[in-house]
Amino acid sequence: MNTAIVCLVSIYLAGMLILGLRAQSVGRSTAEDYFLADRSVSWFHLGLTFFATWFSTLAFLGVAGFHYTKGVNWYFAQGTFWLLAPIAAWIFGRRIWALGKVRSYLTPGDLLADSYNSAFVRFLTGMICVFALIPYTLVQLVGIGKVFEASTSGVISYSLGVCLTAIATAFYTVIGGVRAIIWTDIVQGLLFLGVTLIAVFVAAGAAGGLHAGFAAAQAAHPELFVIDLNNIGKPLTTILIWTPGFVLLPHLWQRNYMAKSEEAFTKSIVVFSLLSLVLLLATMLIGVSGMSIVSSLSDSDKLIPAIFGSYAPLLLPLLVLATFAAGMSTVDSQLLTSSSVITGDVLRALGIRIHPDNERILGRIIVVVLIAALTFLALLPESQGAIFTLASKGTAIAFLLLLPLLIALRGEHCSSVTGISVLLSGIAALAALELGLVKVSLPFGFGTPISAFLVQLAVYQSTKLLNIRSQRSVNSQAFRREAEPQGIAAS
Repeated sequence: MNTAIVCLVSIYLAGMLILGLRAQSVGRSTAEDYFLADRSVSWFHLGLTFFATWFSTLAFLGVAGFHYTKGVNWYFAQGTFWLLAPIAAWIFGRRIWALGKVRSYLTPGDLLADSYNSAFVRFLTGMICVFALIPYTLVQLVGIGKVFEASTSGVISYSLGVCLTAIATAFYTVIGGVRAIIWTDIVQGLLFLGVTLIAVFVAAGAAGGLHAGFAAAQAAHPELFVIDLNNIGKPLTTILIWTPGFVLLPHLWQRNYMAKSEEAFTKSIVVFSLLSLVLLLATMLIGVSGMSIVSSLSDSDKLIPAIFGSYAPLLLPLLVLATFAAGMSTVDSQLLTSSSVITGDVLRALGIRIHPDNERILGRIIVVVLIAALTFLALLPESQGAIFTLASKGTAIAFLLLLPLLIALRGEHCSSVTGISVLLSGIAALAALELGLVKVSLPFGFGTPISAFLVQLAVYQSTKLLNIRSQRSVNSQAFRREAEPQGIAAS
């Protein structure tokens, strides 16, 4: 079995590396081609890369595990997200695409810095993007390492699985850029979707059918089939941060710039929505069936490996390969986006100018440095917790960009003071709450990202009020200047 796993993974890696070399041969030596594929991605390719990039090891392992441990509260959160995320993408993503097309934006910081006319906004946006991607990228490495270890009974260790993933992903990302990522995403997305559907049949068959599995699960865990109204804020927090997260997470934001046309972007969202529906229903069925056939798990991320190991051991090599694909299809995009953000936002805001001919070279160097640092973090015991919780940390950080983006897209009160104060207040509030420096609990279990957003909203309203008062003062002074020459006593 372990020999089969090694052979399959080796063949798969060889195929991905060939695609990376092929992408290098057709691309141009420009930053726009390396990071955005010359903004010429078709609707079909864009829809598949949206799907493969968004649904990573998080969906393949973590979402099924959350169905298994949280029940109906998670069904509610996930179902609502599926309805709202494509709507958010269509409303905000089209505007982001249009602005990027006209003004040649490459990163999230390009849009916000231009809107607020502030280099410091660019720097803050860049730092938020990098810190948002760190936990989300760790999710992929951690998930793959767990599956390697569980599926081979430790013969292929967690550490070896993490290192192998890091080396392979860095290679074809450095060589082929986003073109290699898009091509590999098509293969990887369809692969882990297919294996997820196989997992549904395995789990349902072991449970005696879907109806019998639901009945047994409800009998064994009735508490998981009742919505906890006292803590309804927890699933609502998940909905509130993950729905705009489909636009705000930097590697997905950057994909909005890639569409060939507005029509291509719209069609890509339809493709994403249909594939997402299939995957989300599949993970729900796996989680519910797992309640009746898997008695207990110390790590819910290992639900699907446990089901395959007990009821379809011959398919374990395919499971490992699909998990490998699921993680690689996201970590490659996150590495490339982080690289573009560091070169285009962080360094640029600090006054470090990179010649266009050297930007692609520097981007490759940054990819290698980032994957080395993330591999080190993934090997730390503190990073090996539940992957959905880890991914949510990254999404919560990206959520800090929501209010600045909404203000920018509306063109309302976009002063540099507004942009800087809203971003800084959100960063300070989220950091203070997450680190326990400030203890504030919202009713019904709403999470810290919602508290940070409310702080940002209050700061924004304060800047608007100050701006109105300042404008009134300017108008009053202007009235006095106009009135005095006419001998009118202004009062």
